[in-house]
Amino acid sequence: FHWGGCGPFGAPTPRADAMRLLLCQTPMLTYIQAVENLEMMALRYGCDLILLPEMCMEHPAQCQNEGELTLENVALLMLSRLAKQCRVYIVLGSVEERADCNTVYDTCVVFNREGDIVFRYRKQTTNWTNKVQGTEPGFFDTEFGLVGVLLGHEADEEARWDLLLERQVSMVVNPSRVGAQLDPVLLRARPDLQAAAWHQSFRHIERVVEARCRRHACS
Repeated sequence: FHWGGCGPFGAPTPRADAMRLLLCQTPMLTYIQAVENLEMMALRYGCDLILLPEMCMEHPAQCQNEGELTLENVALLMLSRLAKQCRVYIVLGSVEERADCNTVYDTCVVFNREGDIVFRYRKQTTNWTNKVQGTEPGFFDTEFGLVGVLLGHEADEEARWDLLLERQVSMVVNPSRVGAQLDPVLLRARPDLQAAAWHQSFRHIERVVEARCRRHACS
């Protein structure tokens, strides 16, 4: 997928300098499986940014400061090395961050092309009683412009979009994980039904983006 910014009503505008996105919708993987799959896909297709969904990767606890998201965590270290090797940004949708025994966040982690962790976004809207809400909006900078982050159903909240679009972001990424809406047995017999459900979801997101871009005159 190539993204060159917002055209009329938020439609993507392809350009020669457009960011190339690799969008991954994966089941829960071990960090070794995730790195192996991402390396294969990045080398095969070529991309500038890899976007992973929420809660897609199991990662080991720290030897110290359990759950703290740094490169001391072997899973994050391997993703860092992959980002540097393939010269890509990686947006790890979210993993569980334990700041202390009583403070747990769903946190998005962003790596730059050098493999550095350049941004951590703590999800601001959560329905889990054992998790704490973040307080800061999500942005990170690239050579293509400022990129905003919304996790899951935050994309349905108008106030979240207002904060991002006021900063004139070039793009908003929305890593998500939605539970299966259809019977697994039916899906095996009729995989086209899953594609139809995805298309319906995409149309809803498209309407949301169009409304926000009209309001903020995104161009």
